[in-house]
Amino acid sequence: MRYIYLILLALFFTGCDLFDSNEIKLKKLEAQTQRDMAKIELEKELANIDKSKELDIVKLKSKLEQENFEQTMKLRAQENEMKLNIYIALIVALLIIVISSFIYYYYKRRHENELHQYKDNLEKYFHQQENSTRLKIAEKLVDSLASSDLTQEQKLQLISAFNGQMNNASKDDIKQISFEKDEY
Repeated sequence: MRYIYLILLALFFTGCDLFDSNEIKLKKLEAQTQRDMAKIELEKELANIDKSKELDIVKLKSKLEQENFEQTMKLRAQENEMKLNIYIALIVALLIIVISSFIYYYYKRRHENELHQYKDNLEKYFHQQENSTRLKIAEKLVDSLASSDLTQEQKLQLISAFNGQMNNASKDDIKQISFEKDEY
């Protein structure tokens, strides 16, 4: 049991620095200081590495954002160019429609005017032919009336046929016309 007390006592005093000298304490303190300095240096290097990593990450993020921004701007420029092309195409189509409608309207009016002029010319021609035919018929009628071969009734029938009133003409009107013709 004595030995146990001695072992306990030795263990108890080993926790105290009774047996250590100042040199050992100084060397321990130096070693502790060097360990602390090494830890601090290591932490500084880790902090520098972390800062450089963070700086690289920030640089990469900014570069990525810049590329995204450039791509976005290119896409917007392409969209704007596409919209501009669509608007230009719509304006050109509208102009083509307007111009073609004006051309169609112009040629339609021109054609209508030509048809109207042609119709007027035909009417003038037929009216002139009708007048010349009437004149020829009138000349022949006058020649026939002037000849003495016809009776008074035949003369009246010829005059009424010439006037187009064969059934509607009254004899008094026909006599009046025939007397006027005879006077010439």
